[in-house]
Parts: sequence; structure tokens; C-alpha cells
Amino acid sequence: MKRSGTEHGIQFRLFRNMILILVGAFGLILLVAFIYSSLSLQRVGQRLIGSITDRLESELTGYFAPVQTGLRLARSWSERGLLQPDNTEQMNDLFMPLLTSTPIISSLNTGKSNGDGYLLLRHRNLWRNRIVRPEVWGHRTHWFDYDLHTMRRIAAYERQLDYDPRDRPWYIGAVQSQPNSSGEYPVYWTEPYTFYTTGDPGITAALRIGPRTSVGSDAGLVIAYDVLLTDIGRIATELLPEADRDHVFLLTQDLHVLTHSRRAGPADTALVPVNQSNFAPLRTVVQEWSRQPEESTFRTEWNGTIWWSGFEKFQLSPDRAFWMVVLLPEEGLIGKQLRDRQIFFIIAPILLIGVLGIAFVSARFYSRPIKEQLEETSHALNDAHLTIYKQFKVLERRNLEMEEDLSLARKTQQQFIATEFPSIPGLRIYARYEPMQQIGGDYYDFFEYDGRGLGLLISDVSGHGIPAALITAMMRMGCALHHDMAASPGTLLSHLNRHLFERTGDHFVTAFSAYLDINNRSVRFANAGHCYPLVYRAAQDDVLEMAVRGLMLGPFIMEDYQEESFALNSGDRLLFFTDGLIESRNAREEMFGEQRLAEYLKQAHAQPLPEFIDSLITIVTEHHGERIREDDIALIGIDIE
Repeated sequence: MKRSGTEHGIQFRLFRNMILILVGAFGLILLVAFIYSSLSLQRVGQRLIGSITDRLESELTGYFAPVQTGLRLARSWSERGLLQPDNTEQMNDLFMPLLTSTPIISSLNTGKSNGDGYLLLRHRNLWRNRIVRPEVWGHRTHWFDYDLHTMRRIAAYERQLDYDPRDRPWYIGAVQSQPNSSGEYPVYWTEPYTFYTTGDPGITAALRIGPRTSVGSDAGLVIAYDVLLTDIGRIATELLPEADRDHVFLLTQDLHVLTHSRRAGPADTALVPVNQSNFAPLRTVVQEWSRQPEESTFRTEWNGTIWWSGFEKFQLSPDRAFWMVVLLPEEGLIGKQLRDRQIFFIIAPILLIGVLGIAFVSARFYSRPIKEQLEETSHALNDAHLTIYKQFKVLERRNLEMEEDLSLARKTQQQFIATEFPSIPGLRIYARYEPMQQIGGDYYDFFEYDGRGLGLLISDVSGHGIPAALITAMMRMGCALHHDMAASPGTLLSHLNRHLFERTGDHFVTAFSAYLDINNRSVRFANAGHCYPLVYRAAQDDVLEMAVRGLMLGPFIMEDYQEESFALNSGDRLLFFTDGLIESRNAREEMFGEQRLAEYLKQAHAQPLPEFIDSLITIVTEHHGERIREDDIALIGIDIE
């Protein structure tokens, strides 16, 4: 009887403990349910609004990114001497493909400090140019129409129009912008406005490309893209889980409605003030928010309907921003909350059963030493540590393999560069290649013609790394295939361009090709967007540029490259180089520059060619000091005996 009583006592105590656990579990469930019910609605609203604004911010960043990329490309063209606003056909050749590939850019404007302006507009089924010269033509403007697909001119006419780009907000804002520490001007964004030609809402992005030290009337060139904002409403609508009930607005800084996501119901006219919006809840929400305008989420009542609203700023640039406004009816959020509660009360009994099971198992094995649990935990931690250590070793080995692969790629690329130079009577040749730490894209090659002449090519791939090395390999292959055309530099560049067309991705190649005719003592040359080589003329004791223009290789089809030539005399020295030489910067961000290079060429022309090249590399290295060089340097020097 004593044993039975003991067993019953144990069972009673076990049952009592389980009852306590059950009551405690139910109490905990009720407490959690109460807290969850109080906080769930606010948390759901904040989470959903935050998710919508985060996704909208990402979409807006991607929407405006091609515009800034297009402006940087225009600045690059300008720095390479390709932008000539007075040459309408050349400007069209550059920007028609750009506007075609970027539909949100409806037109391109340029303005110069003398009032000259160029417009390229995509209008229905044609391209349209407007050329203004207010200081020459007055109010008379020239217009040209082109077929949208063939880009062939189909009409030319004149109109009377009082237009001066210097009076436009995009020009004024760009001219007044201040350069950054690198001396480059930032993109200036105007206030949103309604485009005169289409009636659509838009914004203009402008970039000053003029002289970096000039102000006022000598501001140089300003390029501006007119950007359509009509697609932002569609983008916002696609982000909403319930687009016929939920709302997203994009407001300007001065609280005008830029766009509205709603699919049904009355739509606001673009850029209408918020207090005149057709959507009354927006007026109420903005009025309450404007008392403390900052990023926030809050609850507002309008006409018996509860709305959850959120405001978050989208910073387009330091001086231009928009407000992203999300409005969600609480009725929709309650539906979500009810679904969450149903899930919660389905899970709660399962959790309760689990708690009871754990209590029963704990009571049954109560006498087990805690030491066993500690040992098991220790073994688990040791296993986890061993797993982490093994994974670390795998990553370490893979990183070493990647470094070895990059080293091999760097060595392979340097083997492309000629280290032995042609021996041709009447010429002395010396070249030098200084690689950067990363894999670069500089390349040069020579083509001998049985003692009658020497062809050469020097090139530079945009960017660095493995892509640049692969494009350099394609250049070397192209030179090997077309080396017999080196006597005609323009023809060689045309064939290389066809060889690279649409194979370079986002990269391009600049190149300069020359042919030195020994018998005629002359040089012919052509250029594909490369920096101009220099020639020291012994007879005049002066340094001149081998100036000829042409588009870079890869992005565009260009059949013909212009050739120039001049006679060579004894004592002349030719210097070919890549932009890593003249764009080397010191600690004050000052570039070595073409002027400093020309002065040194004139000063040291009497030095033997190898000594001259090596000394020049030393001077450039001292110029950039301890900074890591950002680009390769390739140099070719040729003396005429």
C-alpha cells in the first residue's frame, strides 16, 4: 500500500504540474493574443507601407539611371573632342541611337554661352532638329525633319521663334552648379513641369560640360535631356497588392501631384497642387502631415473611412527630391489581420500540445543528469566550429585560386605587348608598357612592310579587369587578321570596328593607327576616338598634334575613318601614348596633362629615344606619387634619322 500511495503521489504531483503548465500556457496565449491584437494592425500597416516605398524607391532609381548614364557618356564624348554642337549631322549621328535606346528621354537640348542652341526631338514618326543662333539670326530658327527609321533628312524650313537657351531654367541651373573635388560638374535636375510639345509631365536633367574654371558668360556647353515622367504612375500601380483600393502618389517638394497610381476613378491633372487634388483623402492626409513634414507613418480619418498613410523622401539629387506617399484603407489591413489571427489560433493549440509533450518528457526524464545535456551541447558546438573551419578553408583555397587565375591572365595579357621592336633603316623605335595593378586594356602592335614602311596601332579599352583583357585579345586577333591593311590606317580601323561591333558590351575601344612611308618620308594616320599623338618638328623647333577625329571602335558602325598625312624630316620625333599617361593625377587631383607632355617633348628632344621614354615614365610616376595608378600607360616613340 505504501508503494501504491507513493506512485499515486507521484502521479498526482505530475498531474498537478501539468495542470499548472496548461494554465500557464493558456494564460501566455491570451496575453500574447491581446498584445498581438493591439500591435498587429500598426505593424502590418508600417510593414506594408515600408515595403511599397522601398520597392518604389528602387524602381525610381532604376528609372532615372539611364539618364545620368547618357549625360556621363556625353561628357566623355566632349572630353574626346567628339561633341560639336555646330555640326548638326555629327550630333544626330551620336544622339539619335542614344535616344532610340532610352525611350524616357524625349528630346536633347544644348546651349552655349553665345546663345547658340541645338535641339533633337523624337516627334511621332520622325526626328526633328531646331537650330538657333539668336546673336546672328535673331528670331529666325532653322528646322530639319528626318525619317524616324532611316534617319534620312526629309524636310528643311525656317520659323520665327523667340528662343534663347540661356533663358531656360535647365541652362541657368547647370551654369550655376559648382564642380566637385574632381573638377566635374554634377547633374542639375529642374523642377518637374509640363512639356510644351506633348503636354506630358516631365523633368529636365542638365550637365555643364564647359571650362571647369569659367563662370558667367564663358560657361561653355550645357547638355540637357528632357525626361518623361508618364510611366512612373504605371510603375507605382504595379507595386500595389490592391491597385483599385490602395494608392501611391509622387509629390514634388512644393507639394504638387506628379503622378498617381490609381487605375479607376478621376485622375489628377499632372502637377496640380495637392489642395486641388480630385482625391479628397490625399488633401486631408497631406494637411495633417504638413504640420510636421518628415518621413512618417500615421492614421487618419476621412468621411468615416480610416486611412493608413506613409511619407518617405526620394532624393534624386542633393537639390531635388520627391515625396513618395502611400495611402492604404484600414479595411484592407483588417482583412490581413483577420487572416493572421486565424493562422495564429490554428498554431496555438499545436504549440500547446507541444508544450504539454515537453513537460511530460521533462518529468519522465527529470532525474537525468544535466551533465549529459552539457556534453551534448559541447559536442554540437565543436561540430559547428569544425564545419565553419572547413568552410573557411574552402573559401581560402578558392580565393587563392582566383588570385592565381588573375595573375595568369595579367601575365598572358602582357605577352600581347611587343617587347622587340622592328629594325628599319631611317627609323629608331622604342616602346614601353607600364601595367597597373589590375588587368588593364592597353595594347600596341607593329606591322613591317619589307623595309618600305612601318605600320603601327596603339589602343585602349575602356574599363579594367577580365572584360578589358578579353577585348584586348579580340583587338590582337583583329590586328593579326587584317595586318596587311596597315598601309591604309583608315581601312585598318574600319575592319577592326566591324570585327568588334556589338561584341564589347558596355565597353568601347579607342585606337590610333599610322603608317610611316620610308621611301616618301611621310606618315599617314587615322583616329578612332584616341588621344592625339604628338610630333616634334625639328625644323620649326615646335610640337604639333597629329589631329584627326573618328568614333571609337565597338559601339557604332562607321565605314570610313578619315586619313591625314604630312611629310617627315630628319630630327623629327613622333610620340604615341594612351590616356593613362596624361590623365595620371597627383594628390591634388591635378592631371599630368597634354601641355606638360608637349613641353617635356620639346625640352628633351635631343635625348636618345630610350632614355627619353624612360625619363618620361619616371616623371609621370613622380607626379602621381604614392597614389595607386588607375590606368595602364603605353608609349611608342619613333625618331626620323
